[in-house]
Amino acid sequence: MAEFTLAIICGGKSSRMGTNKAFVEIEGTPMIERIIERTQGLGQQETILVTNAPTEYAHLDLPMYLDVIPECGALGGIYTAIYHSKTTHTMVIACDMPFVSADVIHVMMRDVSDYDVVVPTVKGYPQGLHALYSKNCLEPIRAKLNQKQLKVIGFYEQVNVKYLDEDTLRAVNPDGLALMNVNTPDDLEHARRIALGSDLIGLRRGIVRLLPHQEAWKKAYEIEKERLASELKDEIIAIEHVGSTAIPNIPAKPIIDIAIAMPSLDNALDLKPILESIGYQYRPAHDGGRKEGQDTYALGEEIARTHYLHVVEYGGEEWQNYLCFRDTLRNNPDLARDYADIKRTLARQFPEKRYDYTDGKANFIQRVLEQCR
Repeated sequence: MAEFTLAIICGGKSSRMGTNKAFVEIEGTPMIERIIERTQGLGQQETILVTNAPTEYAHLDLPMYLDVIPECGALGGIYTAIYHSKTTHTMVIACDMPFVSADVIHVMMRDVSDYDVVVPTVKGYPQGLHALYSKNCLEPIRAKLNQKQLKVIGFYEQVNVKYLDEDTLRAVNPDGLALMNVNTPDDLEHARRIALGSDLIGLRRGIVRLLPHQEAWKKAYEIEKERLASELKDEIIAIEHVGSTAIPNIPAKPIIDIAIAMPSLDNALDLKPILESIGYQYRPAHDGGRKEGQDTYALGEEIARTHYLHVVEYGGEEWQNYLCFRDTLRNNPDLARDYADIKRTLARQFPEKRYDYTDGKANFIQRVLEQCR
């Protein structure tokens, strides 16, 4: 593997966060320290920090560099990192990426000697603050800085770039978390929920990945239940943890299902602005969310869904079905084992076809619900 320097960019005004992003805590650890821990031992010659506030980071005992050309934003930070790097290649990482992955960086390093930039993409857009750069980038970046053209990827057309799309990285980054940024308080809360079990909570939309039952799922539910109860107050009657993450001893997709009961669904859409204000996304009919007897909401971006919220009528058929299925399997280990076997078989058969996976469980679920009637 080629020699490289790892550079963490600690610039930015953190205006959307309201405080320095580098020092917000996830699992009790400041984000900058979390990134340093997750990138130790990758084979880098050294790890450096690019920051214009060196006294704030002095306790980390790492080499620090001020911007070579001030007031040039993220592109200026990248330039500074490459400029001061003692190696031909520099792995640049923003200080707001709490799930940075050694495996992803190793994949990026494979072809580094053949390119000036190796950069992953998300939805087709290059992630320039999680990229490998060679010294050949210095001159074209400097030209852009002198012209005050500060778009991070603005110089890419002048160098040799290797783009790594999501499919290429899926084996080492199945949920996309390695490229997740934390820019706002909502992003931070989302990251904290995911970090309850790291990859134990959160799954890319459409993907089927089963994990053994985790205690972290119960804790994640309890945290979200408290938040929902506070926000929705008198609008709802009850909140319950449902779905497979609520049933011990069976595998489940790492997404928490929560059922919320209202007195009536006549005013169910009154919850929509409240739920959207705390990060939930309404799932309309064409997306499988609006169906008779319930409304569905998703929490988390498509790369890392963490919760599904089902708004139903208290005492109605959907409410009873959720509780009946959960409680029947909780109380019948043999039936739970049968369901677990079906889930594992379908997950192997449809790893990227969640609707087919769901359809494949329908007959079993229906048989269980008939026992409740």
